[in-house]
Amino acid sequence: MAKFTDITNHWAQAVIEQLADQKVVSGYLDGQFKPDAPMNRAEFAALLSRAFPHYPKRGQTGMQFKDVPPSYWAYGVIRSAYESGFLRGYSNEQFQPTDRLTRLQALLALSNGLKYEPQNLVEMTLNETFEDADRIPEYARSAIAAAAEQELVVNYPDVKQLRPNAIATRAEIVAMIAQARQTANSVSPVPDQYIAKVTLSPPVQLTGELRGVGLTQLTPNLRFFPNNTETAIEYLSQFNFNTLYPSLWNQGQTPYPSTLLQQLTGLAHPSDDPLAELLQACRRKRLCIMGWWQGGLKIPAKSPLLENRRHWIATRQDGNGQFGMGESSYVWLNPFHPEVQAFILDLVAEMVREYEIQGIQLDSSFCPPVALGYDRVTTKLYQQDHGGKRPPSNPQDPHWVNWRRDRLTDLLKQISARIKKEKPYCLLGFVADLHPADTLQDPQLWASDNVIEELIIDAEAQEDLDHPAIALGQHKIPVSLGLSTQHISLAQIKQHLQQVRDRNLAGICFFSYTTLMALLAQKQAEQEFSALFPELVERAQIISTL
Repeated sequence: MAKFTDITNHWAQAVIEQLADQKVVSGYLDGQFKPDAPMNRAEFAALLSRAFPHYPKRGQTGMQFKDVPPSYWAYGVIRSAYESGFLRGYSNEQFQPTDRLTRLQALLALSNGLKYEPQNLVEMTLNETFEDADRIPEYARSAIAAAAEQELVVNYPDVKQLRPNAIATRAEIVAMIAQARQTANSVSPVPDQYIAKVTLSPPVQLTGELRGVGLTQLTPNLRFFPNNTETAIEYLSQFNFNTLYPSLWNQGQTPYPSTLLQQLTGLAHPSDDPLAELLQACRRKRLCIMGWWQGGLKIPAKSPLLENRRHWIATRQDGNGQFGMGESSYVWLNPFHPEVQAFILDLVAEMVREYEIQGIQLDSSFCPPVALGYDRVTTKLYQQDHGGKRPPSNPQDPHWVNWRRDRLTDLLKQISARIKKEKPYCLLGFVADLHPADTLQDPQLWASDNVIEELIIDAEAQEDLDHPAIALGQHKIPVSLGLSTQHISLAQIKQHLQQVRDRNLAGICFFSYTTLMALLAQKQAEQEFSALFPELVERAQIISTL
């Protein structure tokens, strides 16, 4: 057994000694191994050639690295590591052999070279295995998930911290190599408490079924129904719906007399209260109300709310934040501005405090386009976090996008906390668009981090039901299907509902009431639709495991 003078009682002592005995690793002439020293790319290539001497080539030939001439000591092992798929060069035909290796690079090399493929949902594997999974870049997530499933990832001293960007030590790399060389009949010399294990939680168990209808505001009087509210609710209750999603914020307006908006705009209260009227009618029919923020942060450019608050508008690099033309032009409120955040939190609190609703439902309109974010306030916040550096000029820069998404996530957490402060039983939900046009939406993160408590997926096509956001969300919260009733047949609705039930989704929500009524006006449609929900059930909720 090889002996080194500097590894006694080191966490990786056993694995270093085993691989040294197998002639895979070696120490220095002074008898040291230097377990906590870094390793460069050339040294790693040499280690790979000894650890996997007979690994087949994968057709990567012909590349001549400008910084690795034939006379270089590691020329042969670098060629071997490249041709077998473990290591790659850079776009400028450089290998950079003396660069220190990061933990991410070491794991990527092993996962790619050994041709590992993830067997489970990548995001679920990463989020449930590593507390810092958000630091793994997009291009590496699949490979790292596969490496975790194969138990290649060794994290010392905290097994839940991947630390992908940290410089890898010699001991860490040796431990990962040892894991990759493991066979079914051998016992790993790596301490078990430092080997990351993938243990995925099962989907949440639900009771009930969501049967919802979205109610858009009918301008100019902001009422929800073109006819009598009591009559409309009586009609809906015949089909055993259990949840309504009335639009409580759209076009910079509320369908109830908002004290907050009156203070900010000076406009008089409306003469009636359609929301109170709706709640009274729903209470008698056991219908739950989730307040829908249909307009999100998008409001008309000429909204009275912005009359003396143009600094609330999120802008592009040219300082302009307006979209569209003329009377139909609109802007986005800046979710990173403290005054905007205070307004959002106060408006949410007013809705929950003053009305007996079961929660607040946000949607993709709450997530600004990535082109926005270059206003003075957001720029200053970014500089505070980045040593004075200004945001990248490319609005699609991954780090810049992720930084803004993280800030938006923080705001959603504040909204959830404010809701719970007013009424602990009230929920924060989200309607996700699976085809966002470059926005800051991130429903997968919000579901997995329990930022939101309900998720409705706005699926447009059959393949959308296989989207990872659905499977990921099901492991944490109730996930339902949102279905547009415009240009859809009853036969298609039946098919979608059967898919919802086959996939154990939480239920279905129709957007919106007006198009649903047009569908039900067709011949024999009422009778067929009634058969979808033959009896009244409670809206979907998680079965407590306590």
